[in-house]
Amino acid sequence: MTRNLGGQRTGLRRGGARASEFAEPTRHRTQGGGIRSGAILLPLETLQQRDHEVLEFRRRHGHRQEPEAGRPDCQCRGPRHPGGSVERTTHVLFRLQRHQFIPGPPTATWDFFATPRNLDRLTSPELRFRIVGDVAPRMYAGQLIEYRVGIVPGIYAQWLTEITHVREGEYFVDEQRCGPYRLWHHQHRFTPVPGGVEMTDLVTYDPGWGWLGGLVHAAWIGGKLRQIFDLRARKVREAFPGAGEAVTP
Repeated sequence: MTRNLGGQRTGLRRGGARASEFAEPTRHRTQGGGIRSGAILLPLETLQQRDHEVLEFRRRHGHRQEPEAGRPDCQCRGPRHPGGSVERTTHVLFRLQRHQFIPGPPTATWDFFATPRNLDRLTSPELRFRIVGDVAPRMYAGQLIEYRVGIVPGIYAQWLTEITHVREGEYFVDEQRCGPYRLWHHQHRFTPVPGGVEMTDLVTYDPGWGWLGGLVHAAWIGGKLRQIFDLRARKVREAFPGAGEAVTP
């Protein structure tokens, strides 16, 4: 079952999903004790440091210290959702996809988007978005970035994201580790075209709370995300004069 909401909506139950409705697995175990992320093998020390930072984030913001029983570790570790175990929960996945032409050398476009601090320049002021703490000047696989985001006036959400995949000059993927969504997987792809780059955003997400979350998505979340990405496209045109309008396929 699909519906165009600036993307696709798919109602899924455990065991009933089609392979094309899911992004590829983000981690693969290797003989050396690390995890292969995209084209990069993360050393064990990096993984241990990342896990320590995730646990510290959860401790500071009152999250449970262990994943809930029956819930895979890759999912959001926020408040408990109604419905109990995963076996009894309906997962509602939404997809939002945008394409935008950006003129100029592909390396210049990549350098801009691979700099985490530039995210501030692309975010709506009404979100009151702020990166918390220090962040490396260059994106890398395994990097954790903490944000503080204003959801509605007076209410903020803490968001911890991990850069899980990086292939230099081609794409990177960010995934929520702690935050308001049950699942958030955002692919950023950069394809060279005559005169510049076609940037593609593909977001697969689940707001959580089963059918109730689907209703809230239809009433508010879906429109809010489209608004955020529309503003982001305008900010890209300001940063790259001559950039095109964002297109939804």
